[in-house]
Amino acid sequence: MNKISKYFGLAAASLLSVAGFSACQDHFDNPEVLVPVADIKPNTTIEELKTLFWNDSTNYCHQIGVKENGDHYIIAGRVTSSDYDGNIFKTLYIQDETAPLSMSINQYNLYLDHRIGQELVMDLTGMYIGKYNGMMQLGAPSWFERDQCITTSFMAPELFNRHTQLNGLPDLSKVDTVLVADFSQLGSSKEELIKWQGQLVRFNNAKFANAGNGTLVDEYHSSGYNQSLNVKGGSIDVRTSGYAKFWNMPVPAGNCNVVGMLGYFNGWQLVLNDAAGIMEATVNGDREHPYTVAEGIEFAQAGTGMSGWVSGYIVGAVAPEVTEVKSNSDIQWTAPFVLANTLVIADSADCRDYTECLILELPEGSLLQSAGNLADNEGNLGKKMGISGRFVSDVYTTYGVTGYDGRASEFFIEGVDLPEEPSDGIADGDGSKESPYSPAQVMALGNPGTTAWVKGYIVGSAADKTADSFTTATGASASGTNIFIAATADETDYNKCLPVQLPAGAIRAALNLQANPGNLGMVVTLNGSLEKYFGLPGVKTVTEYELDGQGGESPEPPVGDGDGTEDKPYVISQVMSLGNPGTPAWVKGYIVGSAADKTADSFTTATGASASGTNIFIAATADETDYNKCLPVQLPVGDVRAALNLQANPGNLGKEVVVYGSLEAYFGLPGIKSVSQYKIDGQGGDTPVEPVDPVSSLNATFEGVTAISQLPGWSLKNVIGNKSWYFTSFEENSYAAITGYKGTSTEGYESWLITPPLNFDAMAKKVLSFQSQAAYTGADKLEVFVMTTADPSTATLSALECHIAEPPATGYSGFETSGEISLESFSGVGYIGFRYTAPAGASGYRTYCIDNVVAGQSGM
Repeated sequence: MNKISKYFGLAAASLLSVAGFSACQDHFDNPEVLVPVADIKPNTTIEELKTLFWNDSTNYCHQIGVKENGDHYIIAGRVTSSDYDGNIFKTLYIQDETAPLSMSINQYNLYLDHRIGQELVMDLTGMYIGKYNGMMQLGAPSWFERDQCITTSFMAPELFNRHTQLNGLPDLSKVDTVLVADFSQLGSSKEELIKWQGQLVRFNNAKFANAGNGTLVDEYHSSGYNQSLNVKGGSIDVRTSGYAKFWNMPVPAGNCNVVGMLGYFNGWQLVLNDAAGIMEATVNGDREHPYTVAEGIEFAQAGTGMSGWVSGYIVGAVAPEVTEVKSNSDIQWTAPFVLANTLVIADSADCRDYTECLILELPEGSLLQSAGNLADNEGNLGKKMGISGRFVSDVYTTYGVTGYDGRASEFFIEGVDLPEEPSDGIADGDGSKESPYSPAQVMALGNPGTTAWVKGYIVGSAADKTADSFTTATGASASGTNIFIAATADETDYNKCLPVQLPAGAIRAALNLQANPGNLGMVVTLNGSLEKYFGLPGVKTVTEYELDGQGGESPEPPVGDGDGTEDKPYVISQVMSLGNPGTPAWVKGYIVGSAADKTADSFTTATGASASGTNIFIAATADETDYNKCLPVQLPVGDVRAALNLQANPGNLGKEVVVYGSLEAYFGLPGIKSVSQYKIDGQGGDTPVEPVDPVSSLNATFEGVTAISQLPGWSLKNVIGNKSWYFTSFEENSYAAITGYKGTSTEGYESWLITPPLNFDAMAKKVLSFQSQAAYTGADKLEVFVMTTADPSTATLSALECHIAEPPATGYSGFETSGEISLESFSGVGYIGFRYTAPAGASGYRTYCIDNVVAGQSGM
């Protein structure tokens, strides 16, 4: 293999700074520097390991035992990946001189302890190895609902740490990047897959299929997006997560060299460690290489929130008394000009078609207005200008640019000398605590993902998780989880503000405007990560703050003496300190409330009808009312929910409860999901599966459901093929789904999701409603029936006419309502069946999702 040891991307360079190595490299002889030394020695190469445990199956999981002589399997390798920039998710790649190896670990921020170049020595006996969709990796056995098989997925971090030792300090010079001269080198044989899966590689002189168009993720998808990279001998998908800090990096227009990790998902994929993995490329959108007006219009049409410099000729201004530009007559193309509040730019100086133009609003009193407007500067007509901002489609109801203050650093006009501007509001700095960045500086940096101090006035919050919901309100009308800061205390345009995500705990408690209305207008200085938030440049992962000179930080929670067992359950502070490991444990606390509206902000101590029926919050004391000091607990459908929820059990408020479930984030806080056992005031229970009697009403939200066994009376029936309904969640919303993706059945598919028995005669209102979502294109379809039995082979089927979502051109549709479907013609007992079918030999398949199934009562 042609090895190159010269690529170290932004993540690696940043890690040296984050870890403090830049400060320590001159002092390695200082006895206070602790150098880890592994006390176990490798006896197996990675190539030997992968060869020994290789299985041609797409999904499997095998526990690693001992060698024939009783020795453990021990390997060593250097870390080649980093999750610092958010593109690599809960995965660590290592490689030795023989081969690479991927491992799936249920933990965030792996880079903090496992930096690129760090050598790991691992005792693998007792661990698990196998495949997930064809990718060989270390992990843990997991049931793969879609393919109805065991696969190798995330292992608990405790298992990984117990078997892993660090050896020495990170050494980037010992990390090899392997040049792939021709795509055909990768191959698909067992030997080639073992050799290449997980390898850090480089493709030279490559070019993206959509070169110069759009961003790495064309629109925000948290699950990720693929861009095709054309390389010698073929092409490979470049997989980029919507959570990557560089998700909106423009796709290079020309040839480039690309470095990344070779992943595999039923075929080869390339996963970037960071943006520096794309090198020597011509990237448009900066001042020297601005976008054209036509490109800006494309970005506005796509609605991606794309930002950058754009250049065009000044061709006019919006005509007087026009509030919506809908025709060419709404633009004043010739002198004399009347108004000084807008400019219109185009790619040619003689353009007279408003649909080929971008409109710029000139901020009142700004340098852009005084130097640019045509009423006072008629000579600007026909001149070329550039401006930095965000491309949108709602400026005078047409295409335009927003998100600028009109300062000299944000625009230029050909032949116009711009005076130096006096600074006002928050002064610029260098990002240190003594000299924090101003909001304008952070906006200009473009979400680098680095940590810095930032200073600004608290001017509002986003009340409903979108920038459009920005409000200057305080108290109950404000958000409890974020604030917006700006250069001046009177700023009301959220495009000129920085959104700040407030982490759960002391910082959120001190800064949020819901609990602290007096904070509005105060100056705050924050130390956090400069990342995109609400689609804008923002600040996340705040660790310290100063508010009008008074500061604080996130304190370490006290550690209790519980060990997570039934006899010694964890206490609240212990779970908060563990950081959502995804492992199951017993936890003890007092029931203090619930979230009534699926957000932590809707926390209430109310019971009965005003409480949630699907979750509770538990705390260290029975009188706790600050949800930031509580653990939200998701209650699965069945006996656990029936016994614990405050809607049906108001007397539970204040009672001590012990629950057994998975320690996972919930409502954006450390929480507990998949609860399977509980004890309340000493009385316990679990979630047995028992037959259910016919019901007169149904309200299925699928909240917390991961398997059909958690839904009493519901059933799945596969009539043709092996595609089955499964249960999943996205952005805290749970639902049922079915897909024919990667389908191979020569007979097609028929799969049913069937409700419990319904007593139509006892219904208060004989209607059905549900929500559906769809993605991708194909010949498959979803239909809804009333069934006389729960067995499709024997039931009489009555088709229901209802609205079912159609997939958009790309990505997923939103959840769409079916409307209320009459059940008046049905009597006695029956079932509602959702039937998914796909014809034999189909070349494409859709994905359908179902949520909020309501019958026998008013629905949506």
